[in-house]
Amino acid sequence: MDREKITVGSKVIVAYPSDGQFLNDPARKLNGKEFVVKRKKTIMLGSHPRWYWELYGAESEYGIPYGFCEEDLIKI
Repeated sequence: MDREKITVGSKVIVAYPSDGQFLNDPARKLNGKEFVVKRKKTIMLGSHPRWYWELYGAESEYGIPYGFCEEDLIKI
């Protein structure tokens, strides 16, 4: 199944898989909620770039933004 491309400004729903992986992730409390994409962040894992998304309003109680893999977001 092809998903629509997520870009800055896209409306998305956080959709964690229900396979039980990462159940202790504090961002799981946002599962099923709608947000707007704030920015795309790039990190390097060795010599390979990886990306994650930050969303408006998706922050910890300390104001630190949560990062989401593209697989955990559905564009609406």
